[in-house]
Amino acid sequence: MKHQRLIAAFAALLVSVSGHLAAATVEAPQQPVPESLDLRTSVQFALDHNFAIRQARERIRQQEGVEIEVRAGQLPKLVAASSYSRNDEEVSTSFPATDRTWGISLTARQTVYAGGGVRASVQASRLVREAALLELQGVINEQLLLVRSKFYNVLLNRQRITVQEENVKLLEEQLRNARNRFEAGATSNFEVLRAEVALANGRPPLIQARNDFRLSIEELRQVLGFTTRDLGNNPKVPE
Repeated sequence: MKHQRLIAAFAALLVSVSGHLAAATVEAPQQPVPESLDLRTSVQFALDHNFAIRQARERIRQQEGVEIEVRAGQLPKLVAASSYSRNDEEVSTSFPATDRTWGISLTARQTVYAGGGVRASVQASRLVREAALLELQGVINEQLLLVRSKFYNVLLNRQRITVQEENVKLLEEQLRNARNRFEAGATSNFEVLRAEVALANGRPPLIQARNDFRLSIEELRQVLGFTTRDLGNNPKVPE
C-alpha cells in the first residue's frame, strides 16, 4: 500500500504540473479598441498591437527559451522513475514468490567537462538575444515612425476633403450667379456653359479626396495592428 501511495503521489504531481503549464498558455485579454485616436493614443496602441512589433517581441521570447535551455546544460539533472506490476504468484520470478513487483530509480547527472562547449553555447545564445533586443528597438522605431506618418496622412486627407467641398460650393455659387445673369440678360449662354463645365470638373477631385481619406484610414488601421474582429470599430481621429 505504501508503494501504491508513492506512485499515486507521482501521478498527482504530473497532473498538477500539466495544469499549471496549460494555464500559462491561456491568451491574455487584449486591450479594447479606443473610441477616439490622437497621436499619443495611436502610438501606445501600436506598441501593444502592431504586428511587426509583436513578432519581434515573440522572437525575443523564443530566444529567451533557447538561452534557458542552453543554461540548463550546466545544471545537474535529477530523473526519477517508478514502476509497479501485479501478476499471479505462479509466474513470479522473484524469491520468495510474490504477486507484486515494484521499482523506483533516481538518477542524478551533471556535465563536468565538455571542452568549453556548454559555456560557448551560453555565450552565443546571450549574444543572439542581445541582437534580438536591438532588432526590436529598430522595429519599434520604424513602426512608430510609420504610425506618425499614417496618422498625419489621415489628417491631411481629411483637410483635402474640406478644401474640395468648399471648392465645389464656390463653383455651384458661380453657376447660380451665371444663370441669374443669363436670365436677366446680362450675359450670354456661354458663361453658363463654362460654369457648368467648371463645376463638373470640380467634382472628381472631391471624390478622389474622399477615396484617399478612406484608404489612409485603412492604412492607419493596419499599422496600428487592428485585427479582423476590430473591423466594426471605427475610432474617431481628432481634428
